[in-house]
Amino acid sequence: MKTTWEEIQKSMTETYENYTQKKLLPGTVEEKKLQAIASELYALSCYSDFILKQAFVQSATGEYLDRHGELRSCKRKSGTKASGILSFGINEASDTDIIIEKGTVCSKGENPLIQYITNENVTLASGQTECEVLCTAMENGESFNAQSGEITVLVKAPLGIEYVINRDDMTGGSDDESDSAFRKRIIETFKIPLNGFNKSSIELEVKNIEDYNDCHIKQSSEAGKVDVIVSCTRELTSDDTSKIKSLFPQCELFGVDVQVKNASKTHYNVKALVTMNYIDDKDSIRQKIYDDLYEILTRNKIDYSITLDELRKAVLKYDSVDSVEITSDALLGDLINCDIDSYLLLDNLEVELYEK
Repeated sequence: MKTTWEEIQKSMTETYENYTQKKLLPGTVEEKKLQAIASELYALSCYSDFILKQAFVQSATGEYLDRHGELRSCKRKSGTKASGILSFGINEASDTDIIIEKGTVCSKGENPLIQYITNENVTLASGQTECEVLCTAMENGESFNAQSGEITVLVKAPLGIEYVINRDDMTGGSDDESDSAFRKRIIETFKIPLNGFNKSSIELEVKNIEDYNDCHIKQSSEAGKVDVIVSCTRELTSDDTSKIKSLFPQCELFGVDVQVKNASKTHYNVKALVTMNYIDDKDSIRQKIYDDLYEILTRNKIDYSITLDELRKAVLKYDSVDSVEITSDALLGDLINCDIDSYLLLDNLEVELYEK
């Protein structure tokens, strides 16, 4: 905001006194009128600042950034829901069937707000102690991905069922694309000639497809072949392969074989120990630091290693922070190291604050 209400009021008062050659007295009708006008002008000033911010892709947010994306044929990527298999069971076999209805809700043991719902009816047959059923997360988000054994709470237990557990990982959950990530994709379109023939242009076309986070195109070690490495929220299907290959008509024309491959995942964990000069609102500052680190750590870019310096800068920008120590199980020197043809997949981020 360039102009404050007080500055507008002061300017109007000075102008009024210059024109009328009278002193504006406190509490008069004239003063109240000028204050009312100043309030309206201040509101217009705020709105004009907002409009100016939304006019440029570098500063636009939310739905206004979506509109910039539409002008460049870019669409914000929606998040996805995690899914997997839940096992419902009893400790001793029963002589009657037990029905687990579609819509049965379960949750993580450590976080009851992370919930999952069964996709269909399933019957635990008499004489059996366990049955399996497909389930889906209640909401989009990476936080709904779960390692085996994390889902153990029956929010409303079906009659006769004694426990629930996921014996395999729940996967496929992803967050809605953030403003910063979407903005970078839009800005890329200004730097790359979108002719569908150069390497960067085709990579960008692949990345603009809903489920694909990143793409690298490179010459294969085998003659006459091109490798297309894609990071995706799930395993690539034959439909995915066909869709991606359709972006390479020139390769088919010249007899070059396009090989589409899933980028491998490098799982890792990060812990940030932050020493503060002072802490006014511990939960608020912790959440801000967490969000800043999370944005960097979840970019899911192929062959992208993260420097500790980048993470430190994200934390040290806050005046109240004195120092930060960052550790990771994927640390190699000053890098959180990413393997070739792989992308870093964050399993867990912890942020702890300590007052100096």
